Amino acid sequence: MSWRKRFLLALLFGLAVLTERSSGQDEQTELLQISTTANQTDLLGRSVAMTGSWILAGAPWKGPGNLYVCDLASGQQLYKVKPSDGSSGDYFAWSVSASGTRAAVGAPFDGDFGLRSGSAYVIDLVTGSEIMKLSATDAGPFQYFGYSVSIDSQLAVVGAYGADGAQQYSGAAYVFDLATGAQLHKLAASDGEDGDKFGLSVAVDDGLVLVGAPYSDELGPYTGKVYVFDVTSGQELMVLTPSDSASLSVFGFSVALHGTHTVVGANNANGLEEYSGAAYVFDLTTGQELFKLVAHDGQMADYFGLSVAMDGDRIVVGAPLSDVLDLGAVYVFDALTGSELVKLVASDAQQQDGLGFSVALLDGLSCAGAPQNDDKGGETGSAYVHILPKPVGSNYCGPANLNSTGGSAAISAFGSDVAAHNLLSLTAHGIPNFQFGYFLASETKGFVPFAGNSQGNLCLAGNIARFNQQIQNSGAAGSFTIQVDLASIPTNPPQSVMAGETWNFQAWFRDMNPGPTSNFTDGVSVTFS
Repeated sequence: MSWRKRFLLALLFGLAVLTERSSGQDEQTELLQISTTANQTDLLGRSVAMTGSWILAGAPWKGPGNLYVCDLASGQQLYKVKPSDGSSGDYFAWSVSASGTRAAVGAPFDGDFGLRSGSAYVIDLVTGSEIMKLSATDAGPFQYFGYSVSIDSQLAVVGAYGADGAQQYSGAAYVFDLATGAQLHKLAASDGEDGDKFGLSVAVDDGLVLVGAPYSDELGPYTGKVYVFDVTSGQELMVLTPSDSASLSVFGFSVALHGTHTVVGANNANGLEEYSGAAYVFDLTTGQELFKLVAHDGQMADYFGLSVAMDGDRIVVGAPLSDVLDLGAVYVFDALTGSELVKLVASDAQQQDGLGFSVALLDGLSCAGAPQNDDKGGETGSAYVHILPKPVGSNYCGPANLNSTGGSAAISAFGSDVAAHNLLSLTAHGIPNFQFGYFLASETKGFVPFAGNSQGNLCLAGNIARFNQQIQNSGAAGSFTIQVDLASIPTNPPQSVMAGETWNFQAWFRDMNPGPTSNFTDGVSVTFS
């Protein structure tokens, strides 16, 4: 087993204690790096959450563990929270979730009811004080109650992957009323088996509860499942599995829920490369899989999908071993199209920082933990807040001609229209699956129908830049993305984008209509300031 796998196992289960720097495009979106009193080997950022004006970051490794509550505007520490009855090795803040003015914090190695029985705490974020301590009515040793937590309004859900469910040790999740601290339901998989680790991940929102069982092997070793429950009745509503279930995928290792949609991480699934990781988006009104998300530059053992978060029309997916030096990264996707928008990195990224081990989303901001960051010594840990790029520009020359999907492909621009920021990403979507393509750019609009014997229309003229050194594959999502270096647009000769200029962008791609041919998206025009 590689050292990368050994580290992940240690950090995930507590069993043991850059290719090159970013071009600067992602760094422009970094708002702040939170500032705390965390010290060496605290592993700050093992868990993160955001709500209201607060950032929460867990540092479970020293003593009983610590939760740092920080100001979202400044990143400065407000409180350092410890459990009132904590003991060394409880791993308090192993998991954290926040809603309104409260947070649920897991301590899965707490031993109140036997070794590693686990517990969870509810914290008042206004004062930093402890409100109550939660435990299962059938608590017992090695249940790891609190390994995962999720909170929504008046309810908290706590995962205990070692508890007895449908079968002994198959795992369980517990629903609590936060007004009284009373346990409302014990949730178990209808078909659970020993070792499924049901409860390793949980999420609750708008009347639904999701529980991951990533080691379920009904469809093959460690293929994984996610179970959906009604929070009022505790009734199991449906079971989610990916359309391409494969052994060792650990589907359900992470889950996030927003309204009637969910994103599920499978950090060992086949993505762009074998075992690079994937995430899946489902409509919970139908149980239908909408998209499979993969990183455009995914590599084996990136652990893409180890963490996921969802808010509004944005999804973020952590890949803590992304890049050759395991710098880690966070990928941002459009929840409506499944298109990758941008890859976020840390401005001071170093080898083995593990950015993206944990992620959270709130109102256009992303928070990501990097528990192995060593700014203050070995594995102090850190967390970063990024501003998510916004749509820029306006589309023209559309809709594009139909392609072999039966629809029209489109292009979107995200980031900043300030030239000096050098922050612009382009996404082409609605493209036939697994087709190659690349982007084009020009300062001049045009219209050439069926250009080059294609099935589409070229919407550019003049000195056209061809990003053909960045050939993309649309993959299973039918989309591809690049981040444009505005300092070097590949015209002949190359040009830099200057304030006051308007540039137009389009994507070309292979198509079958019905024989081999090509096609185009519409165009998008961006005026830079």
